[in-house]
Amino acid sequence: MMSGIGKKVGKEQNGEAASGLPAKPGEKQSATLVPLRPRRKCPICGKKVAQAAYPFCSIRCADTDLDRWLSGRYRIAGSADDDDVPPAQIAPANGDLEND
Repeated sequence: MMSGIGKKVGKEQNGEAASGLPAKPGEKQSATLVPLRPRRKCPICGKKVAQAAYPFCSIRCADTDLDRWLSGRYRIAGSADDDDVPPAQIAPANGDLEND
């Protein structure tokens, strides 16, 4: 079973346990689930993540995150030069400059 969550580890075909050591007589062999990556927490509240609202724990936390982006509380850093240049000083995309 190779899904994104984990892989199943159990008794090997040659009679050895998953650890590579021989199985003890009378010992029950059970498969265990080994996670491929650590579980994540919700970035808003810190609870366990729900698959239906990934990477959040609920739709409420997803909506809270969206509100923070739309209200401007989250920002992606950029250079200060991008906002300081007035539109009149930016050259047209085609490279033609008007001379008046």
